[in-house]
Amino acid sequence: VRWISSLPDKVIESRPFLCILQAWVMLYSGQIEIAESRLTDAENALEIQSHTADQRDFKIIMGLIYSNRAYLTFLQGQHAQTIDYARKALIGLPENAALFRAQTGIYLGVAYRYQGQLQEAFRTYNEILPIAQQLKGRIAVQISQNLGDLLWQMAKLNQAQDVLEKALVITEQHVGRPDMPYCGYIYMLLGRILYQRDELSEALKIIEKGFSLCKDWNLPEITALSCLDLANIYWTLGKHDEARESYQGAINLFSDFSVWGRKYAEASKAKFELALGNLESVDQWAQ
Repeated sequence: VRWISSLPDKVIESRPFLCILQAWVMLYSGQIEIAESRLTDAENALEIQSHTADQRDFKIIMGLIYSNRAYLTFLQGQHAQTIDYARKALIGLPENAALFRAQTGIYLGVAYRYQGQLQEAFRTYNEILPIAQQLKGRIAVQISQNLGDLLWQMAKLNQAQDVLEKALVITEQHVGRPDMPYCGYIYMLLGRILYQRDELSEALKIIEKGFSLCKDWNLPEITALSCLDLANIYWTLGKHDEARESYQGAINLFSDFSVWGRKYAEASKAKFELALGNLESVDQWAQ
C-alpha cells in the first residue's frame, strides 16, 4: 500500500493495471472506498485506450477488474453480483493467469455458499483446487480453507479435517513450517471441528493459536471471522466476558469495511445475549 500510494495520482489513473493493483491491495487492507474508486479509474483509462490497446491485454485487464469487483461486492453482501462478476472474470482471464483465476474462483465459491448453493460452491472449489495446489503457498491454503469450511457446513467433518490437515502439510513442505500467518484460519476451522465433537479444551487451544496467527496475517475479513469463532467457544466454556469482547471485536473490525459483515456479527452477538437473558440488549438490536 505504501509503495503504490507513493506514486502520483495522475500516473496511476492513466494506467489501468496500476489502478487494479492499487484497488487489490486496498481491498485486502479493508480500504473499500479507495478500491472502488480505483476500479472506476481503471475502467475509464481502459475506455480511453480501447482503440489502441492490444485486445488480449484488454480482455485480461477487464477480467482483473471483474475479479476485484467480485471481491468488493462480496464484502458488501451483494452475493448475486459477486457471482456475476466472478463468472465474467473467468471468461476474460487466460488459463495461464492461474493465481487470478484461483482467487476469482474463491470469490465465486464463497458467494454460492452465502446464496445457499452449496453444491455449486463444492463444484467450484474442486475445479480450482488442482490449480491452487500447483501454485502452492497462500492461495492453495485459501482454497483448502474455503473447501474445508464448506465441508464443515455440510456436516462432513472427517472430509473437512482431511482437507485442512493436507493444507498444513503442503505449507510445511513449501516453507518449512505449517504455522504461517495465512494458515491461521485453517487452525480456526480445525478447532471448530473439535468443538463440534465436544473436545472443548483441545478446541480452545487450537482456536487460540489460529486467532493469534490470523492477527499476524492482518487480513481484516479473516481476523473478524476468527473473532466470531473465538467468541463461540468462550461462550460454550462459560467465559462470558471474553465472549462478549470477541463478538464486539468482530463488530468493530467489520464496521471499517463491510456493513454486511457488521450486521452478521451483530446478529451473532444478539444470539449470545439472548441465551444469557439480556433481553434489553437484544431488543435494542432488534429495533
